[in-house]
Amino acid sequence: MACGRTLVVAPYVGEFGWELMNWQGRVRHLARRGGFARVVVCAQPDRRPLYTDPRTPGRIVFCPLPAMSLPGRANDDHRVDNDGRSLSPAELKRAVEGFVSQACTTLGLSARDSEMLTPSYRSTLRPTTRAHQCFTNLRVPCDLSTDIVLIPRLRALASERNRPGPWWLALGERLRACGLVVETYEPRVDRAILQLSRARLAIGASTGGLHLASLCGCPHYVWGSGPERRWTSMQIT
Repeated sequence: MACGRTLVVAPYVGEFGWELMNWQGRVRHLARRGGFARVVVCAQPDRRPLYTDPRTPGRIVFCPLPAMSLPGRANDDHRVDNDGRSLSPAELKRAVEGFVSQACTTLGLSARDSEMLTPSYRSTLRPTTRAHQCFTNLRVPCDLSTDIVLIPRLRALASERNRPGPWWLALGERLRACGLVVETYEPRVDRAILQLSRARLAIGASTGGLHLASLCGCPHYVWGSGPERRWTSMQIT
């Protein structure tokens, strides 16, 4: 039974892949089983599809945010400075409190009847079981019209996984020469979901877009730069 309290979900400051595998499922779990009357998600406008839940219509309220200027750069569920040192949880909490306060004011929420949810900001991974997170299929029903979506990885963090721009262009040209319909990954999440929903295969180095492909039910081929290339129980290379 839901009580009268509201859970306000702070904007996610970490990596997109971690938001997909370690956060949006947790938010959905709390909306279903956390005992809150409603859950307000503060996030960038293109993230809206990540936080919808057909099981709890009307309980999750999406509050789109303007572009955020945040300290450091994303790493796991937190952020690091230019030397790779983790920013303190207190600093990150202060960085998002203004956005949460703005959302509460817009929606007429009382601080007395609401609480803010943030990650631990300490690279804490939670299980993906139903007791901890609830995932949903993000695929948009549509016909398959694209053969391959290329998902380049361009992040400075773990740059050994990256390939230069010309490498990706050459790969796309080679695949098209085989008669395949090839697209490059859309940076907006809502558009990427539609793109992956109509694709037969997504390929790239380990990065957030491949996590999204999984949630969209799109087959994917992923490579890494070290021992992870044979990490599965099936010993897939």
